[in-house]
Amino acid sequence: MVHLKWLLVMFFFLLSTHFCVSLFTENRSEGRVASSDQFICKFEGETESGHPFKFNLPESECRWVEYYGSNVIMIQVEYPSMEIVRTKRRVNAKLKDSSIAFWITQVSVDDYQENSTIAGLVPFSVIGGVESYVEGGGFQRFIARDGRSVFAHGVLDVISARRIFDGRFLVQYKYSKRYTDIKLMDEFVLALLEKIITR
Repeated sequence: MVHLKWLLVMFFFLLSTHFCVSLFTENRSEGRVASSDQFICKFEGETESGHPFKFNLPESECRWVEYYGSNVIMIQVEYPSMEIVRTKRRVNAKLKDSSIAFWITQVSVDDYQENSTIAGLVPFSVIGGVESYVEGGGFQRFIARDGRSVFAHGVLDVISARRIFDGRFLVQYKYSKRYTDIKLMDEFVLALLEKIITR
């Protein structure tokens, strides 16, 4: 329970920090670099790993990627089309139900312990490969197709999930609680990441 409360506090802290930065930052794309390939856009800045973000995206979608010169990228993706769309600060129920918000952070996987949240804990139940650590499935984990642990929990009317991708990125994403199959939603997320992130 202590771990869950800590996760919720950190989630809301990160979310509020992001929106405060976006409100007071005017030039969100100053790190964007044009590429000779029309389907690759690159974002460079002072990152911990020193590597730029590179995405396989057309310019029409690349312009909606939010980047502030740090090691975090934010995108909003239309579900199920996978189109990158402009981030909306105020959304209605219809828009919220049809989009997934992503925060992609460069990390050193050697220093990131993806299963530390559940260290020493025993799942309350296991159904279809999904472990629930709170009665009613409030905090869950499963192993995805790429062998990574995916954690998901409900926060108000959304599902907030996180995973490691490609050994380089911590991906946090949230979507409407209307979609109850967390494994299916992560498969969508994994397919999107495999499509847009260059190796």
